[in-house]
Amino acid sequence: MTTRHHRRLVDHLRGWTCEQVAGLLRRRPDLARPRPPADLAELAQRAQHKPSIDAAIAAVTLPENRLLQVVACCRADLEVDELAAALPDGVALPDVDGPLSALEAAALLWRHEGRIHCSPTLRQAMPTTLGPPIELLLRDQTVEYLRAALALLRSEIGDAGDTGAVVPRASGPGARPSRKAELVEELSTLLATPGLVGAVLAAGPEDGAAIALAMADGRPIVPLDHSLSFSGSGTSGYHRRFATYRLFERALLLPVGDGRAAVQPREVGLALRGGRPVDDLALDEPVLAAAPVSPVEVDARAAARAVQALDHLSDLIEHWEQAPARTLKSGGLGATVMKQTAAALETDADETIRLVELAHLAGLIEVANVARKERRSYVHEAFVGPSPTAAAWAGRPVTERWPQLATAWLRAEHWPSASGRKGSEAKGPPVLSSQYAATAPDLRRRVLQTLATLETGTATTPARLASVVYWQCPQPWLGHDLGLGRGADRPTTAIDWVYAEAELLGVVADGALSSFGRAVLAGERRQTEEALAGALPEPGTTFTLQADLTATVVGALDRSVLAELRLLADVESTGAATTLRFSDATVRRALDAGRDGDAVLAFLEDHATKGVPKPLAYLVADVARRYGNLQVGSVGSVLTSVDPAVLADACSHRRTRKLALRLLAPTVAVSPYPGAKVLRGLRDAGFLPTVEGGGADAGGNDELDRARALDSAMLAVHEAFHRTHPRGDAGGGVGGAGTDGPGGDGDLPEPYRCRAGSHRRPTPSVDADTAAALAEAILVGRPGEAPSARDAGAAGASPTPAPHPGGGPAGEPARGSAGRPLAFPHDPAVEDDDEAPEGLDELLEWACEHRRVLGIRVRDAGDLGEQILFAVTGWKPDLLLGTDLADGAAVAIRPRDIGAVIDLGPVEDLGNVAFLGDTRSRPHRRSTRGHR
Repeated sequence: MTTRHHRRLVDHLRGWTCEQVAGLLRRRPDLARPRPPADLAELAQRAQHKPSIDAAIAAVTLPENRLLQVVACCRADLEVDELAAALPDGVALPDVDGPLSALEAAALLWRHEGRIHCSPTLRQAMPTTLGPPIELLLRDQTVEYLRAALALLRSEIGDAGDTGAVVPRASGPGARPSRKAELVEELSTLLATPGLVGAVLAAGPEDGAAIALAMADGRPIVPLDHSLSFSGSGTSGYHRRFATYRLFERALLLPVGDGRAAVQPREVGLALRGGRPVDDLALDEPVLAAAPVSPVEVDARAAARAVQALDHLSDLIEHWEQAPARTLKSGGLGATVMKQTAAALETDADETIRLVELAHLAGLIEVANVARKERRSYVHEAFVGPSPTAAAWAGRPVTERWPQLATAWLRAEHWPSASGRKGSEAKGPPVLSSQYAATAPDLRRRVLQTLATLETGTATTPARLASVVYWQCPQPWLGHDLGLGRGADRPTTAIDWVYAEAELLGVVADGALSSFGRAVLAGERRQTEEALAGALPEPGTTFTLQADLTATVVGALDRSVLAELRLLADVESTGAATTLRFSDATVRRALDAGRDGDAVLAFLEDHATKGVPKPLAYLVADVARRYGNLQVGSVGSVLTSVDPAVLADACSHRRTRKLALRLLAPTVAVSPYPGAKVLRGLRDAGFLPTVEGGGADAGGNDELDRARALDSAMLAVHEAFHRTHPRGDAGGGVGGAGTDGPGGDGDLPEPYRCRAGSHRRPTPSVDADTAAALAEAILVGRPGEAPSARDAGAAGASPTPAPHPGGGPAGEPARGSAGRPLAFPHDPAVEDDDEAPEGLDELLEWACEHRRVLGIRVRDAGDLGEQILFAVTGWKPDLLLGTDLADGAAVAIRPRDIGAVIDLGPVEDLGNVAFLGDTRSRPHRRSTRGHR
């Protein structure tokens, strides 16, 4: 096996200065949580643990990310010259000195004696566009398969006459047969030989080469419809006809998971890319600024869009107030409902989806289960309609409604634009379906904060914004980190979503943040309302009527005037000006709503800038004259008789009053109830009625009853929904009871959360002074003490230990490296604590009662040996039960085997921390850890 010249990170950190360690803590603040590292060894272990490495990778720039991909794809401890050969064309080592230095400052890479080192954890955790290393893929394969694959590769290379660069065969000491690890290394080295993979593919069928090249250029995984399994007795003719199986025989393709997919090993993809993992390092940062813009115009356009979005949401509430939308059986709203909603709001499909999702996030609409009776059974359905507080929200002024909506959007753990999308691979989830994206609030703010770096009067474009945000921090924008399943169509898709949603809300306009958008981003509620009030245009109250029965509205129109005008006319076109058209149907709609002809003409006269044209006046007068000449009433059934006396008796009988029979003619009566109920009621009263059209009893199953049931279904849904979700009082205006003063949230809806209490708490940053103090303490191996405290102790004064940032509540002992550690054996240098447990048994019992994490050293032949980070779950007089946080294993330890123990804090703070890795020897662990 090849010897690796490895240098450990802890050895590298020993040469660092205090400033370098402080810089590392500031760049990776998770290394100081939940307690500061005790020394450089612990700092190095934490820096190489997977959760910490994942967080560090998520914070690097695009050149640093791609340089990490290059290092992860090359062999371990590679020489600098090998790195130069793996860089893209036109990039030399001096060009990457800056990204290399930044990665070294973050302890992700370190250089020593002409080699570049990184931890094995980083090599496995670093996402790349290539497949996993072949070493991982071969874990489930047998030694016989490895030998067969090596023999097949060598024979094909020999047939091609290219054997000069082929590595020698592996063999153990004393000519013993090669073991699996040696065969894996031989195969890995063989595939890394320049030109070997290409020669093997060229010697085989073209379909196999096409599959391998496509996987190297795109996704390195392919689905399978047959099994890939090795048999020492030979390959059947059935398997030989598959190109993927021929690749599997040569270890150029290996199965993963349950065998329904296969992946291309990293070494194969790297060979097919010519030894260069990436095509471009993107060393030059894109420029964000694009063009000058007027801040006043930005605010004016943003305010107009904000008002338009609020008007659309009010229309949505009114539309679903009248007819709640039925959800799919699987949840969410279907395409048909969304098309109808888009037509009602007069918006396009994408904007309608965003508006519905925003209304849900702001708490304006809710999903309710409705049970209604149809004939003899109950039907259970789910409908979407206004929430109980939606009416109160609609009655608030713009300056209070908009901040509530924008704040709900900023905090949403959800991607509104992801709903209903049609990606390149599969259709997106339905609108209002359950989705959760924990990183959405942080990434949304990251986009807006990048926009906030633009100088006042400067704008950018969505494409430039996406390129800059992605360059500054690419890893979080990849699909598997967005909570979108198979991911977005391209890395900047989610950035484009954020910009489109911000533009819809008026947070952004013309490529720049509005003044009130900047204020809401900063969380300044009062400044947001003041800036929005100053940017809102004075709503107009007039419009122009044309002789062709149209009305033209320029600019913003007062909400009440616009609502009345839209009742009288239908919107025909929008843009710089809105055009509405009058017709018989629209005027009749206004009359149905309770208006009369004189009131309609009076409204038009009051608000028309040039008066009412005669054709429009004639239209209104004609429709009003003809309106109401015929009246329609609701009738459930008709009762006829050839004998007027019998019919009159049936209508006046005391036992038929519940049927509400009403005479229309001597031989005709009507009832609002269905025919089946009237039939039963008359028979109960002693009459002998029959069903019209036949002698058999319909029993309520006739076509007329069925049609009426279908016609009244929506009315039943409407009534049932509003019995379940009564509307709130819209009259609770501003400053009324329940508000928190000006701009209060008392009557405003609560923002929706995909998961209750699910918002992630980001890792707190470490300021410069704290980082410097912690760095100095780590370098001398005494964490938790400020330099001034140590200096005071050296001068003979009584040192005052610095409080630990993760100290528990009052009444609980401090954590491990805090000022007063709870430990066994007792430390005489620490002041006595009257409330602290005394002795080992009392300490262990107390730790079990309070669910603590202990640092335990187990005795080994009289010396203190193995150290365990131990979460206590149970305590018996002769046995301590718990979990080893290093690997999650259940452990039982005898108290007599404990040499030293120290309390580190509650399980809630430390139990979810991926800690330190596992450096203990397996035999030693088995012999000292007691019963499992």
